[in-house]
This record gives sequence, C-alpha cells and structure tokens, in this order.
Amino acid sequence: MCPTCIGKLLLPHLAARCRPQRHEATDMQLFTKSLRPAQAAALLGVSKSTLLRWERQRPDMPRPRRYSDRLTIYDRDELIAWRDTHAKGVAA
Repeated sequence: MCPTCIGKLLLPHLAARCRPQRHEATDMQLFTKSLRPAQAAALLGVSKSTLLRWERQRPDMPRPRRYSDRLTIYDRDELIAWRDTHAKGVAA
C-alpha cells in the first residue's frame, strides 16, 4: 500500500491524491483495526510516552508497524489481547 493511501485512511485531506483502484479491499480492511500511537495509548489507558517506554522495555508487548518516520500503526486486536493477558497476570 502506498504512503498516500495509508495517509488517506488516517488523514482524510489526502484522499484527493489517492488512486484506490490500485489496492484490493483486503488492504483497506487492514486499517480498520489499526491505531496510531495516541489511540493505542488511550486504549491501554496510559500516556503516549508510557506506551513508547513499554514498547522499549517490555519484550512481550506487540510491536507496531513503522511505515515511515511519521507513521506508526499498532494492531488493535494484538493490543487488546496483550492488555487482557497483562491484566490477568497482574490480578493473579
């Protein structure tokens, strides 16, 4: 998927520059469950800096996909599974 199409999904003002016929529906479905770092931090109930620290310090935390220096995407389902597993481990 090209950076313009990724941006279109996350930044609607880029939509005019995209050629959606180049990509299959499966590519677009990928981003319906994707989160930017601020959204991922909110999902986990922590600050963005805590999320980034956890990424460095916790080897079991799901790794984001870095499409460029300015575009980092976390998989929502992976984060939810990690959060639920971690919550169970802390409570036990």
